[in-house]
Amino acid sequence: MEAIIIGAPPLHDVPQAIHGPAERPLAGGYEAMGVTASRVVAVLFVFAIAVRAAGGADFATGAQLYEQGDYEGAIEQWQALADRGDRRAQYRLAQMYAEGVGVRKNDRTAAHWFRQAAERGSIEARYELALIYSIGRGVSRDPSRAAHWYGLLAADGHLTAQYVLAGMYETGNGVTKNLSRAFWWYRQAAEQGHSAAQMKLGEAFARGHGLDEDLVQAWAWFDVAAAKIGGVAATERAKLGLRLGEEELAEAKLFSRVLRSRLDPRPLVSEQAPEPEPEPQPFRETEMVRIAAGCFAMGSAASEVGRHVNEARHSVCVETYSISRYEVTRGQYADFVRDTGRETPDTCHTYGDGGWGSRFGRSWQNPGYVQGDDHPVTCVSRNDSLAYAEWLSERHGTDYRLPTEAEWEYAARAGSLGSRHWGEDSAQACTWGNVGDQDLDRHFHDWSWQVHRCDDGHVHTAPVGSFRVNLYGLHDMLGNVWEWTCSAYEADYRGTEGRCSRDDRNGVVRGGSWSNSPRWVRAAARFENRVDARFDLVGFRLAHD
Repeated sequence: MEAIIIGAPPLHDVPQAIHGPAERPLAGGYEAMGVTASRVVAVLFVFAIAVRAAGGADFATGAQLYEQGDYEGAIEQWQALADRGDRRAQYRLAQMYAEGVGVRKNDRTAAHWFRQAAERGSIEARYELALIYSIGRGVSRDPSRAAHWYGLLAADGHLTAQYVLAGMYETGNGVTKNLSRAFWWYRQAAEQGHSAAQMKLGEAFARGHGLDEDLVQAWAWFDVAAAKIGGVAATERAKLGLRLGEEELAEAKLFSRVLRSRLDPRPLVSEQAPEPEPEPQPFRETEMVRIAAGCFAMGSAASEVGRHVNEARHSVCVETYSISRYEVTRGQYADFVRDTGRETPDTCHTYGDGGWGSRFGRSWQNPGYVQGDDHPVTCVSRNDSLAYAEWLSERHGTDYRLPTEAEWEYAARAGSLGSRHWGEDSAQACTWGNVGDQDLDRHFHDWSWQVHRCDDGHVHTAPVGSFRVNLYGLHDMLGNVWEWTCSAYEADYRGTEGRCSRDDRNGVVRGGSWSNSPRWVRAAARFENRVDARFDLVGFRLAHD
C-alpha cells in the first residue's frame, strides 16, 4: 500500500499477534508415542510463531494489493485475519466499509468491525466507535455507549476524549450531569495543553459556573490559552485584567507561569528579568496568479502508467480565475488561528511504527516533524481550509475559496496532456517537487512503498516555492502536500468537479505529497477524503473568481 492513500484506511498500530488454533491440553497419548511434553510445547511454540508470521505477511500482502487497486484481494486477505481477531485488519475493514472503498458503503458493517477492533484495544477504533454512537451512524444513537468509549480513551490520556467527556458531564448527555466530574476532566485536558479546555476553565472561574469564582485563576487560564491561540483568549484576559487589583494581577501572572511550567518543563525565568514577548511576524500576503479561461482534457488516458479507475478522461471548460502561487503556509495559518481563536484538535493521521494512523498530540503546530513558518500547513481538514478562506476574505475584501477539482487540474497541467507538467519521466520529479524519494526511503528503515529514483533534499515538507514552477508560474502543484479542493467527490465525474460543495459529503484531495510514489504524483491522480479528516501530508491553496 502507498503511504499516502488519503482517506483510505491508514496502516496503524504495531504488529499484533494473530490468534492461531486453540491450544489443547497435552494428552497422555503423546508420552505413549515417546514424545515428551516439553518437546510438544516446543513444537507448538514454533508453530504458533509460524502462524503469527504468516498472519503478518497476509496483512502486508493485503496492504500491497490495496495500493495496487486490487480491493477485492485486499479484503480477502484482511477478512481472514479479521475473523481470527487481528485488530489491524478489523480496523482496515471497518474503514473500507465506512468509506465505501472497494465495497458497497455499509455503516452497519463498519460499526461491527470498529467494535471488534475497539474491544481488542485499538485506540483509533475506540475513537471511531465513540463518534459512531454519538451521531448514530450504522447503529442507534446511544450517548451512554459513546460516553463509555470516550471514558476509556480519556483514562488513557486522549485529550479530545477528555474534553468531549467533560462536555457530556457538563450537559448530562449520555451520563448523569455532574459539574464536579466535568471540570475535573476539563482540568486534565487543560493541563496537557488543550486550549479549548483552558478557555472552559477560564470562563468557569470568571463566572462561578461549576467552580467557585476566582478571577486570579480565570486570568491565568486565559493567559495560558492566549499564548497558544490569541484572539478570544487574549480579549478575555484583558477584560479580567481591568477587574483585578495590582496585587491580584501579580498573583495571576505568577500562577500563569506555574501553569506554563507544567506544559513546558523548562526552568522558569526570573521575575526580575521576564522573558520578552516575541515580536509578531508580519503577515505574508497571498500571491495570486490569474489563469485565463479555457477547455482541456481532464483525467488520464487509458494507457497512462499508474492510472486509477476514477480518472475517466473527459472535456471540461473553466472560467477565468485566480489561484495562489504557493500552498498556504504554516505561518499564514498561525495568523488565522491567533486572530480567530480557532480550536486546534490534538489528533492527526501521521506515519509511525511502520504504518499510518491517527495519533494523539499531533496537529498543524506539531505534525511530528520539524517545520518552519514557510512550510505548507498540514493536519488541516477541508473545514479548516474553508474557515481560513472565509477569514482571509473578510480581512481583504476578496472572496477567497478553495479551487474546484477542475480548476486545480487545469492549473496543475499548465497546458500539458501527459502524466505530469514536466513530462512522463518520474525520475525528474525531484527537480520539480518534493516527493517520495530515496531520502525518504533511507530515513524510514521500515518504508515499504515505491519511491522516485532521485533525491529532492527533504524527508518531509519543504518550504513553499523551493522547486521549479510550471508554465503557469505555480509552485508545488505536484508534491509537497496533497491539496484540498472545494468539490464533492464522485468516482465517475458527474459534473461535481466543476463546482464547489459545502455539504458534508466526502471531498477530494489532489497533487500527491512528500511521501508519494510516481503513481500518485500525477496531474490526474485524485483521492476521496472525509471533509473533517486531518493528515500530516495534506494542506491547501486558495483561489478566487
